Amino acid sequence: MILQNVLRGDMGFEGIIISDSMNMGAIQNHYQPVDAAVKAMKAGITMIMLSEEHYDHSDAYLDKQLAMIHGLIDAVETGELAESVIDDAVKRVVAFKLAKLVPQTLYQPFSFADNQEVAQQAANEGVVWLRGGLKDVADKPLYLLNATPKSSYHNLMNPRGIGPNQAQPAFDAFRDELAKLHIHCQVVTKDTLPNLDDGYLVVVTENHPLPGEDFDQVEAKQTVQQLSRDFSNLVVVGLRSLTMPWNTRMW
Repeated sequence: MILQNVLRGDMGFEGIIISDSMNMGAIQNHYQPVDAAVKAMKAGITMIMLSEEHYDHSDAYLDKQLAMIHGLIDAVETGELAESVIDDAVKRVVAFKLAKLVPQTLYQPFSFADNQEVAQQAANEGVVWLRGGLKDVADKPLYLLNATPKSSYHNLMNPRGIGPNQAQPAFDAFRDELAKLHIHCQVVTKDTLPNLDDGYLVVVTENHPLPGEDFDQVEAKQTVQQLSRDFSNLVVVGLRSLTMPWNTRMW
């Protein structure tokens, strides 16, 4: 087994092994929550992420969580799951907690200014300029185009409850902030593209921040590719995206 033979045996790891959600589709489609939890404990998991999370805003989610806990108890009582497995897990958790106990005050004053400085630094480092540069962008008009089709936003506020569920599209937030910084900023569409002899076209792509709910990137990719052929003064901004899975020139 990977956890017992490789992680514990070969690699010598003696810490806590925590499962991912036991209610993800890959597990839920093949196992009942209790069966999955029992198999996970047998495999060497120390702590299980509750197998019935508040995914669907169901009023019965707490009952399902308790049912999983009692299911593990029943598995021990019937002999399906060795009590020594539970004992070993408890020992590891308690040992970990004892090792981390350090004297500390109940309240430690903190500085909002310091927090804001760290947040700003993180935000600055989260912006990456891939290529090229804009020397006169402050003096020229900016035309802002959203390459993401409206149909992609239908499920922006997803009820699964595992966030982030942000009601505002990233494009809207970017548009509002850009308008504050550049007085000559105008939102356009593919049907209302202006003459760009004296200005820049800023094309924005974005993805969904909720895992498993990615936006369809096909139309956005095609839009960027088309505009990169038609316009030289083009800037492509990728929001909520780790990568931009297409080739385009950026000036």
